[in-house]
Amino acid sequence: GHATHHDPAVLAYNFLIWLYWLTGQQAQADHAAVHAVSYARSLSHPLTLAFALTLSGWYRIFSHDDEQALAVSQEVIQFCGDQNIMIFLAHGHMMAAWLACDRGDTETGLPGMRRALDIYRMTGSRHFLPYWEGHYAVMSAVAGELPQAEGALTRALEQTEQTGERWSEAELHRYRGKLMERSGKPPAEAEACYRRAIAVAQQQGTVAWELRASLDLARCLLGQGAGDQARELIESLRARIPLNLDRVSAALANSLAIELGLG
Repeated sequence: GHATHHDPAVLAYNFLIWLYWLTGQQAQADHAAVHAVSYARSLSHPLTLAFALTLSGWYRIFSHDDEQALAVSQEVIQFCGDQNIMIFLAHGHMMAAWLACDRGDTETGLPGMRRALDIYRMTGSRHFLPYWEGHYAVMSAVAGELPQAEGALTRALEQTEQTGERWSEAELHRYRGKLMERSGKPPAEAEACYRRAIAVAQQQGTVAWELRASLDLARCLLGQGAGDQARELIESLRARIPLNLDRVSAALANSLAIELGLG
């Protein structure tokens, strides 16, 4: 078996990666990700390296750096399989499945996500589950399984209440907005979800989630013919938040700006 402790310096870098990214400090997040992994590699402590690789992999997924994320997920699966580190093996499989879904391959991605969730639950760990289950719900909806998706997302939000794990709460409200749109509910319902996501993100200072929810809200408003509100929203974002926090947000911000004539 492995010693259950982690190297404290790597541990600090690992959590800094997420904190920096969530609070919109991408250069610092990059720096922390590189340092976490390179320092962990120098230690010959498998559990610490597995953790550092995993958190740097999630950071690549957050920022939609898919090529890097895929390379890291494959290394995590290989390394944790060899070392029999089940908890991070589940993370590796989840990252690989997540990337498959992002590529539009839900046929591989959804069963992969289910397998990762099974391995993870087997370890008894509950951290990350609301976020994973929320994302699984959205991907199920994309694959046409709407009724299950809505129940799963409600459960994910209930879990954040029960466990107090709130770092992904704003993103779960945004996911709910996506489900509302996909299931053909009135636009006002999706809009309310996006506004709730923005309120939660502002309260927490998680500007990366605020950016995503605001861009979806702007898109939703534009679809309802409220171009002026959408324009105000994009302009206030541009003044406060780096719009290039992830590739998908950057592309959406760009296309909205063009559509709204913001140049």
